[in-house]
Amino acid sequence: MADLFLLHRDVRFDLFHANWPYGGELLFLAKAFPNVVMNFCWAHAIDPIYCQALMREAVSAVPHAKVHAFGSDYGGFGLPPGGGYVDRAWAHLQIALDNMAIALSDLVEMNYLSFAQAESIARAWLYENPKEFYHLDV
Repeated sequence: MADLFLLHRDVRFDLFHANWPYGGELLFLAKAFPNVVMNFCWAHAIDPIYCQALMREAVSAVPHAKVHAFGSDYGGFGLPPGGGYVDRAWAHLQIALDNMAIALSDLVEMNYLSFAQAESIARAWLYENPKEFYHLDV
C-alpha cells in the first residue's frame, strides 16, 4: 500500500482494524506517511491483548494525532432498513475503553507518561483526532 500512499499524497487514509495482526507494519505506515492514520475499529473485539500492546507502542512510535482508538464499523451488510447494531457498537466501545485504559495506565505505572499526559492522549485518540480527521463540527 505504500505506493498507493505515495501516489495519492493528497488523500487521507484511515487504516481500519489496527491492521490486525500486522501491528508493526501499521506503526511504520502511520509514522512514515503524513496522510495515514491508525484506526482500532473492530480489532478491540477480536484481539484485546494485541490492541493493548499496539496502543502502548503507538504512544512512543507515532504522533498522537495519528491514532483513532475507537471507531465502530458495525452496520451496512445484512441490516434491516433503518436498523443498526447500536448495542454491539456500545459493547465494542466498552472493550476499547478497557484496552486503552490498560495500555495507558501501564505507561503511567512505568513512569513513561504522567497521568495528565495519558488523559490528554486518551482525549485525542477518542475525540480530537477523529473530529479533525473527518471534519466533524461537534
